[in-house]
Amino acid sequence: MENSESALDLLEQDIARRLAAVCSHMSPESFRDLVHEIALVKVKYGLQSLASEQAYSEVGDAVVIARVETNADLPPESAA
Repeated sequence: MENSESALDLLEQDIARRLAAVCSHMSPESFRDLVHEIALVKVKYGLQSLASEQAYSEVGDAVVIARVETNADLPPESAA
């Protein structure tokens, strides 16, 4: 049995489809990089839960974590 698309490719397609509208402001390259990184994290941390749920035929939900920085989070400007 030969599969032309890897599981990672299928996962990336699913993530891209889900995030396309939300990330429409991003450049295509940045969007591809984001989707790829999310897929890698999903694979790295999702394999155990995927096996325990026996969900091999479906791609699970993608989780996106965003960090919001405020001015208080930024280092003070140097006096130079």
